[in-house]
Amino acid sequence: MKRFMMVAIAMLAIVAFATVSFAQSACATVAVSVNVNPLISVTPGPELAGGTTIQYGSVGQGNFSILVPFSVNANSQELLLQVNASNLYKADDPTTSNYIPICLGIGALVTSPTGQASPVKFGSECLPFTGTSTVAGFPTVMTSAVEYQSSQAGVFSQEIDVTITWNTTANPILGSELPTGEYSGVVQLIATILPTTG
Repeated sequence: MKRFMMVAIAMLAIVAFATVSFAQSACATVAVSVNVNPLISVTPGPELAGGTTIQYGSVGQGNFSILVPFSVNANSQELLLQVNASNLYKADDPTTSNYIPICLGIGALVTSPTGQASPVKFGSECLPFTGTSTVAGFPTVMTSAVEYQSSQAGVFSQEIDVTITWNTTANPILGSELPTGEYSGVVQLIATILPTTG
C-alpha cells in the first residue's frame, strides 16, 4: 500500500509538472509611426524687447543703413530666406511724395550674427531686389529667395539680421530737399522650410 501511494504521488507530480510545462502563450507586434510636422516662426529680435519699431534717430544727407534683427526658429536646418522692404514715408503715409527711397542696387544684407547660418554653396549674403509686393499697406521691393543652412544639428534657431540701406538725397521728385519730420516704413523677413527637408 505504501508503495502504491508513493507511485500515485509520483504520478500526480509528473502530471502537475506536465501541466505547467505545456502552458501556452502568444504575442503580436505592431509598428507605431508618427510624422513630426514642419514648424517655423519668425519674430522681431530680442533687442526690440517685444516691440516692433526701431527708433533709428536723425539722419543727414546720403546713404544710411539700419540693421533689423529677427529671431528664426524652425525644426529644419535649411530654409529659404527672403526680404521685403519699403521706402521710408513721411508721417507713415505711403501715398505721400515725401519719402526716402531704398538703395535698390545695394540689396538686403542677411546675416547670422553668431555665424551659425550662411547661404549654401558659398552664396552671397547680399540678396538682390528682384520684385515688388505690399506689406502692411506699404509698397515694398522683394529680394530673391536664397537657401540658408544652419550649423545647428537638425534645427535653425537663431537671430538673423537684415540690413537695409536708404538714401536721403535720391528722392526722384524732391531731390535733397526733404521736409523735416518722421519717416517710416517696414522691413519683413520671410523664412520658408524647403519641401525636401521639411
